[in-house]
Amino acid sequence: MAELTGHAVGYPGGTSVVFTTPLPLRPGTRAKDVDGNEYVFCTFSNPCNAKMPVLIDSAFDCTTLGVAGRGAIGIVCASEQTSDQAGWVQIYGKAMMQIIDAGSGGTQPSPSDAAAGPTTLSTSAATRFLLSTSLTSPNTLMALNGTVSTTSGIFARGISVAQDADAAAVTAVCNTTAASARHTGAQISVWLNYPRLEHMNYGE
Repeated sequence: MAELTGHAVGYPGGTSVVFTTPLPLRPGTRAKDVDGNEYVFCTFSNPCNAKMPVLIDSAFDCTTLGVAGRGAIGIVCASEQTSDQAGWVQIYGKAMMQIIDAGSGGTQPSPSDAAAGPTTLSTSAATRFLLSTSLTSPNTLMALNGTVSTTSGIFARGISVAQDADAAAVTAVCNTTAASARHTGAQISVWLNYPRLEHMNYGE
């Protein structure tokens, strides 16, 4: 759990705390921790878990990813969020993020594939992330690398694999204890820079 800083009277708990109504903060409130990571306080419309990327709408309400969508995204901080609850979503800095593999039908990627960005030569294709074309349960971002390519889709801009990403961590299974938000995929260390979903066509 990260402790938040920079507020004159303090925040009502760290980033791993789940809140219910009445909410202690207005959705959209931003905060930073001592490492400079930035978070936004959001409500949730769907059950979700820590490390899951979610779509953030203009009212700062989060939904799990689907096969379509545009706009701001972030990574959930607290485990086992349910609908009508609220909590912190990370939008800047270093985080662990759940992923699935584009090259194996939306399953857990191999360490060499998911960590291709930081572990191969600079001439190799860096890992990119985009929305899945078919839903998993729950859905998350697909990892593209040099072994898999696509010329168009809804890509996550502002997310890159961290240079010190540990390939062994890709095999870790995330958050399997919450029946309402189970995820059997993998995780990878990433850098966030106010990420967003945008449709891109590299074939034009």
